[in-house]
Amino acid sequence: MKKIIVACIAVICLALIGVQPASAWWGRKSDEFKEVAAELLKGGVSEKDINSMQGSMENMFRKGANKEDVKTVVLNLTRMGLFGRELTDSVSDVNGLVNEGENVKDAGNAVSRAAHAAKQKGLKGRALAEEVHKAIRQRKQERAKTKQAKKAQKTARGKGKGGKK
Repeated sequence: MKKIIVACIAVICLALIGVQPASAWWGRKSDEFKEVAAELLKGGVSEKDINSMQGSMENMFRKGANKEDVKTVVLNLTRMGLFGRELTDSVSDVNGLVNEGENVKDAGNAVSRAAHAAKQKGLKGRALAEEVHKAIRQRKQERAKTKQAKKAQKTARGKGKGGKK
Protein backbone atom coordinates (compact mmCIF):
# COMPACT_ATOMS: atom_id res chain seq x y z
CA MET A 1 0.00 0.00 0.00
CA LYS A 2 2.85 2.38 0.87
CA LYS A 3 4.47 1.73 -2.50
CA ILE A 4 1.27 2.69 -4.31
CA ILE A 5 0.97 5.93 -2.34
CA VAL A 6 4.62 6.83 -3.01
CA ALA A 7 4.19 6.05 -6.72
CA CYS A 8 1.06 8.23 -6.89
CA ILE A 9 2.82 11.12 -5.16
CA ALA A 10 5.75 10.80 -7.57
CA VAL A 11 3.44 10.88 -10.58
CA ILE A 12 1.60 13.93 -9.24
CA CYS A 13 4.88 15.75 -8.56
CA LEU A 14 6.12 15.06 -12.08
CA ALA A 15 2.82 16.26 -13.51
CA LEU A 16 2.95 19.46 -11.47
CA ILE A 17 6.51 20.42 -12.38
CA GLY A 18 6.37 19.04 -15.88
CA VAL A 19 8.73 16.49 -17.29
CA GLN A 20 11.66 18.31 -18.86
CA PRO A 21 14.74 17.08 -20.65
CA ALA A 22 17.76 16.27 -18.53
CA SER A 23 19.66 19.26 -19.92
CA ALA A 24 17.10 21.58 -18.36
CA TRP A 25 17.47 19.92 -14.96
CA TRP A 26 21.24 19.96 -14.70
CA GLY A 27 22.07 22.99 -16.84
CA ARG A 28 23.75 20.77 -19.42
CA LYS A 29 24.24 22.23 -22.84
CA SER A 30 23.30 20.37 -26.00
CA ASP A 31 25.89 19.85 -28.71
CA GLU A 32 23.93 22.19 -30.97
CA PHE A 33 24.02 24.93 -28.36
CA LYS A 34 27.75 24.45 -27.75
CA GLU A 35 28.53 24.72 -31.46
CA VAL A 36 26.40 27.82 -31.95
CA ALA A 37 27.77 29.37 -28.74
CA ALA A 38 31.34 28.98 -30.01
CA GLU A 39 30.42 30.66 -33.30
CA LEU A 40 28.57 33.46 -31.51
CA LEU A 41 31.63 34.12 -29.34
CA LYS A 42 33.69 34.47 -32.52
CA GLY A 43 31.00 36.82 -33.85
CA GLY A 44 31.36 39.14 -30.88
CA VAL A 45 28.50 38.04 -28.63
CA SER A 46 29.49 37.96 -24.96
CA GLU A 47 29.55 34.70 -23.05
CA LYS A 48 27.15 36.19 -20.50
CA ASP A 49 24.61 37.01 -23.25
CA ILE A 50 25.01 33.57 -24.80
CA ASN A 51 24.41 31.87 -21.46
CA SER A 52 21.33 34.01 -20.79
CA MET A 53 19.89 32.98 -24.17
CA GLN A 54 20.53 29.27 -23.64
CA GLY A 55 16.96 28.35 -22.71
CA SER A 56 15.45 30.08 -25.74
CA MET A 57 18.05 28.67 -28.10
CA GLU A 58 17.73 25.13 -26.73
CA ASN A 59 13.96 25.33 -27.13
CA MET A 60 14.29 26.47 -30.75
CA PHE A 61 16.56 23.49 -31.42
CA ARG A 62 13.97 21.16 -29.86
CA LYS A 63 11.34 22.74 -32.12
CA GLY A 64 13.40 21.81 -35.18
CA ALA A 65 15.44 24.96 -35.79
CA ASN A 66 18.81 24.43 -37.40
CA LYS A 67 22.03 25.85 -35.98
CA GLU A 68 22.62 28.25 -38.85
CA ASP A 69 19.21 29.91 -38.52
CA VAL A 70 19.53 30.39 -34.75
CA LYS A 71 23.06 31.76 -35.15
CA THR A 72 21.93 34.15 -37.89
CA VAL A 73 19.06 35.48 -35.76
CA VAL A 74 21.35 36.23 -32.82
CA LEU A 75 24.13 37.76 -34.93
CA ASN A 76 21.69 39.96 -36.85
CA LEU A 77 20.28 41.31 -33.61
CA THR A 78 23.77 41.89 -32.27
CA ARG A 79 24.77 43.77 -35.43
CA MET A 80 21.71 45.97 -34.92
CA GLY A 81 23.13 47.05 -31.58
CA LEU A 82 21.24 44.79 -29.21
CA PHE A 83 23.14 43.24 -26.32
CA GLY A 84 22.53 42.30 -22.72
CA ARG A 85 18.91 42.26 -21.59
CA GLU A 86 17.64 43.70 -24.89
CA LEU A 87 19.30 40.92 -26.89
CA THR A 88 18.11 38.21 -24.51
CA ASP A 89 14.54 39.54 -24.58
CA SER A 90 14.54 39.76 -28.38
CA VAL A 91 15.77 36.18 -28.75
CA SER A 92 13.12 35.17 -26.24
CA ASP A 93 10.53 36.89 -28.45
CA VAL A 94 11.73 34.92 -31.46
CA ASN A 95 11.44 31.79 -29.33
CA GLY A 96 7.86 32.79 -28.47
CA LEU A 97 6.99 32.98 -32.16
CA VAL A 98 8.62 29.59 -32.72
CA ASN A 99 6.52 28.16 -29.89
CA GLU A 100 3.43 29.40 -31.72
CA GLY A 101 4.46 27.53 -34.87
CA GLU A 102 6.49 30.16 -36.70
CA ASN A 103 9.53 29.01 -38.64
CA VAL A 104 12.75 30.24 -36.95
CA LYS A 105 13.99 31.84 -40.13
CA ASP A 106 10.71 33.73 -40.64
CA ALA A 107 10.55 34.79 -36.99
CA GLY A 108 14.15 35.96 -37.15
CA ASN A 109 13.52 37.88 -40.36
CA ALA A 110 10.53 39.64 -38.79
CA VAL A 111 12.63 40.62 -35.78
CA SER A 112 15.56 41.71 -37.94
CA ARG A 113 13.30 43.87 -40.12
CA ALA A 114 11.88 45.53 -37.01
CA ALA A 115 15.36 46.11 -35.58
CA HIS A 116 16.59 47.52 -38.90
CA ALA A 117 13.61 49.90 -39.16
CA ALA A 118 14.16 51.07 -35.57
CA LYS A 119 17.84 51.63 -36.25
CA GLN A 120 16.95 53.66 -39.33
CA LYS A 121 14.92 55.91 -37.02
CA GLY A 122 18.05 56.41 -34.93
CA LEU A 123 16.85 54.30 -32.01
CA LYS A 124 19.34 52.49 -29.81
CA GLY A 125 19.38 50.22 -26.79
CA ARG A 126 16.09 49.98 -24.91
CA ALA A 127 14.15 52.05 -27.46
CA LEU A 128 15.33 49.79 -30.27
CA ALA A 129 14.39 46.71 -28.23
CA GLU A 130 10.92 48.16 -27.59
CA GLU A 131 10.37 48.53 -31.34
CA VAL A 132 11.38 44.89 -31.79
CA HIS A 133 8.96 43.79 -29.05
CA LYS A 134 6.21 45.85 -30.67
CA ALA A 135 6.84 44.14 -34.02
CA ILE A 136 6.74 40.73 -32.34
CA ARG A 137 3.38 41.54 -30.73
CA GLN A 138 2.04 42.61 -34.13
CA ARG A 139 3.34 39.42 -35.72
CA LYS A 140 1.63 37.34 -33.02
CA GLN A 141 -1.63 39.22 -33.63
CA GLU A 142 -1.34 38.62 -37.38
CA ARG A 143 -0.78 34.90 -36.76
CA ALA A 144 -3.77 34.76 -34.41
CA LYS A 145 -6.00 36.49 -37.00
CA THR A 146 -4.84 34.14 -39.74
CA LYS A 147 -5.47 31.15 -37.49
CA GLN A 148 -8.98 32.41 -36.65
CA ALA A 149 -9.76 33.04 -40.31
CA LYS A 150 -8.66 29.52 -41.24
CA LYS A 151 -10.74 28.09 -38.43
CA ALA A 152 -13.80 30.10 -39.49
CA GLN A 153 -13.29 29.03 -43.10
CA LYS A 154 -13.04 25.39 -42.08
CA THR A 155 -16.20 25.69 -39.96
CA ALA A 156 -18.07 27.39 -42.82
CA ARG A 157 -17.08 24.63 -45.23
CA GLY A 158 -18.24 21.96 -42.79
CA LYS A 159 -21.66 23.60 -42.36
CA GLY A 160 -22.05 24.18 -46.09
CA LYS A 161 -21.87 20.44 -46.73
CA GLY A 162 -24.80 19.78 -44.48
CA GLY A 163 -22.73 18.18 -41.73
CA LYS A 164 -22.28 19.34 -38.19
CA LYS A 165 -18.77 20.10 -37.02
